Amino acid sequence: MNSAKRTKRWMLIPMVVALLGSVTAFAVGDAQEAQRPDMTRVIERLSKPVLQHAPIKEVYWREEQVNEGENFTTFLNRLGVSNKEVQNLLAQKSFSPELVRLRAHQMVSIQGDNDGGLNAIQFFSDDEDGEKTLLALEKVDNQWQASATEVDTVTMPTLRAVNVVTSARGALAQAKVPVEIREAISEMFGDKFVLDDLKEGDTVRVLYESHYFRGQEISAGNILAVEVGKDGRLFQAYYFDHGDNTGAYYDHRGKSITKGFENKPIQTAARVSSAFGMRFHPILKTYRMHTGMDYAVPTGTPIVAPSDGVVSFVGTKGGYGQTVMLSHRKGMETLYAHMSKFEPGISNGKSVKAGQVIGYVGTTGRSTGPHLHYEVRINGQMVDPSTVALPVRTLSNSELAAFKGRVNSAEEKIATIRGLPVMVAQLH
Repeated sequence: MNSAKRTKRWMLIPMVVALLGSVTAFAVGDAQEAQRPDMTRVIERLSKPVLQHAPIKEVYWREEQVNEGENFTTFLNRLGVSNKEVQNLLAQKSFSPELVRLRAHQMVSIQGDNDGGLNAIQFFSDDEDGEKTLLALEKVDNQWQASATEVDTVTMPTLRAVNVVTSARGALAQAKVPVEIREAISEMFGDKFVLDDLKEGDTVRVLYESHYFRGQEISAGNILAVEVGKDGRLFQAYYFDHGDNTGAYYDHRGKSITKGFENKPIQTAARVSSAFGMRFHPILKTYRMHTGMDYAVPTGTPIVAPSDGVVSFVGTKGGYGQTVMLSHRKGMETLYAHMSKFEPGISNGKSVKAGQVIGYVGTTGRSTGPHLHYEVRINGQMVDPSTVALPVRTLSNSELAAFKGRVNSAEEKIATIRGLPVMVAQLH
């Protein structure tokens, strides 16, 4: 019985196949089952297809100068940002309108692409409280906004070398050595030679920190090492960080190369609450260049002249509050801000001696608490007070050992370009 069932099942198969074959023939064409089509095999060599890549959008940075009479709005208008977009930007809670001051001839970094699009804008805005704020704008989902997240700055050592032909300052400027670095070199060796006296055949090699934001150099940090070849002699200096927000320059033996000032502006024990350099503002989400150093001390603490000088300003100065400025030797000027009051007799043109009281710590102006904001300028350029305007420290034995290690490291870097016709090298 089982054999009969299997026979019936197999008999059904040809019937199903025949049925399917008829349906297929009906769907394809006329039912000419007995005629097979002629088949010819054709081989044709095909050319290789041409591959076309989608165009790649190239992004680049350029510098744009602010014209006379332009403000933040009109400058952005010229770049193609509409009034409505500017107003929307200014209305954002994370954006502070006080940061958008632009000066005539100021350089602004613009990020564009090869389609003519505008993607990002960044520039420094001067703050009334002695700070420069880096403002970064970017276009996200077709909307302009201030950077809303913390961004990383990268610090890299930069090595620049020049052979003097006619002017050391001119050669350094041509090599794009920042003006504050040039002035610091001049001050550093001021007791040994005048930078402007360097002549043809003399050399300058300087290793310093560069701070980068989104690929753009935004500020210079400390000089790490510098050597000047003059009249066959080699003058060298190396920076050593004391670890308390201060540092100084020493020769290869660890001896100070600068005299410094006779006194600190605060004679009592004082913590340096904020050092010179870049710092991130946690609320505004921007980086600020802090152009001085802050001493956290109580209101009423005496402030003294660190060296002999002449009072060049006394009074209220914007966000600095009550301020005294002193002129010293060789184009150096110091500033003391947020004072609670001035010492009687301190007036414009008054000569003061090192250690003489000029005023008292306070919190006037734009200040969150009592402190002294101390600035140093050389020929108008801000420099780190800890390197030029504080009493010089003698290195301890342990510091001297660490210092020699840093000298060796700096020497290795500088040696890489000695004798090479290069002006700049970026080190990693």
